[in-house]
Amino acid sequence: MPVYIWEYAPNRIFYGFPALENKLKVAIHHEGAITDPDTIDRAVHNEEIKQLIGIISQFLDVRVRFSHAAVCMYTNTPSEDFIIDHHPQNKNIIIASPCSGHGFKFSSAIGKLHCDIVCERNLDFDISLFSIGKQLTVDR
Repeated sequence: MPVYIWEYAPNRIFYGFPALENKLKVAIHHEGAITDPDTIDRAVHNEEIKQLIGIISQFLDVRVRFSHAAVCMYTNTPSEDFIIDHHPQNKNIIIASPCSGHGFKFSSAIGKLHCDIVCERNLDFDISLFSIGKQLTVDR
């Protein structure tokens, strides 16, 4: 099975990818509690497992046999966009935060972009959407 992401209802998303030992990782996107590394609840609750089993049973043609669960945490900016900008006080520092749960898919492009910025090349497009000031002022 390939890597996938499925929006099965407005703002209701699950995703997954193959795992080792003929297993499949399935996860819910952006429905967890807002937390931080110091206060995250690392327990997977029965309601969450039941929700995933229901999603899998409804949308994937597989026999559900629960193996194990773990809590994942990823960072998000308020707008869910990346931060790609120079540090506000130290222009010799470039901040790259391709987060919001989907940045890994863009890692090669963001790496090239940072190389172009460091080498002071002209960019072919406007990256102001990713400025640190814009990300810190978004109303939610």
